[in-house]
Amino acid sequence: PSYLSSRSFKYFWDIRHVLYFILFSYGLSELFLKSRASLSPAKQFYFLFFATFILGLFVECMQLVISSGRSPDFFDLARNQLGCLLAFFFLIKPQFLVRKASLVVLYVLLVVGIIVTLLPLSFAIFDEALALRQLPILCDFETPFEKDRWLEKNKISIVKGGGRKGDRSARVQLTTEEYSGVSLFYFPHNWQGYKWLHFSVNNPTGQHFDIVCRIHDSKHKESGLQYADRFNQNYLLQPGWNDVAISLDAVEQAPFGRKMDLGNIELLSLFVFNQDKPQVIYIDNFYLSR
Repeated sequence: PSYLSSRSFKYFWDIRHVLYFILFSYGLSELFLKSRASLSPAKQFYFLFFATFILGLFVECMQLVISSGRSPDFFDLARNQLGCLLAFFFLIKPQFLVRKASLVVLYVLLVVGIIVTLLPLSFAIFDEALALRQLPILCDFETPFEKDRWLEKNKISIVKGGGRKGDRSARVQLTTEEYSGVSLFYFPHNWQGYKWLHFSVNNPTGQHFDIVCRIHDSKHKESGLQYADRFNQNYLLQPGWNDVAISLDAVEQAPFGRKMDLGNIELLSLFVFNQDKPQVIYIDNFYLSR
């Protein structure tokens, strides 16, 4: 998957680990274990399980030392082992274990592993379909999994009561880092035919401070992420709720020397710059209008 790929495609790509290690474990059994009848089925299982684990650990650790833009994901190790268990129980089928209590435990682990592996994909598919139905709403935090549309999920918590629209809003923790904020990334990217972007920000501090809205399209990387190639605008936050309306004509004309592609908007960010102390804001009701 590319950086711009949907969550569902990225999660589906992770499931390849399960599929590959089903085939790997079955192939390993056919090559090395089938001819060794002296090995008990239990020893066969231990051999396959630990061979899979060692290979998977080696692959993940190698990503620490190669410069391919990849990074180790130790959840992949769990997916590898799930593939091994699936191959062992449904392809290799050791009949000797059918009535043993240990088999019950392994089957429970198998079912739990399948559920845990498929849940993120299921949630992503559900929310992506919902996001398309919600248009022109981009995010209002009233439905499950909308938090996953944002990149910096660790800075966001959904709160009930006092939302600008509906019952929920998102609490955003801003820090004293040079740039601190959150970015809406997983949303319908085609904004053609709309004239305005709206969102609301609640400043509960009682003090005025600036927040920056940044918008760029998928072509932004071609410019080397230059400042002049995106939309950046400061907004002074008054105490309480602030309703912001941004002309998409201004967004389209923002890049120097070209027009922003409103059919492929990639990112919408809200952030602060060099704050003296941590701040909290609440965000809500991101939508487009004609």
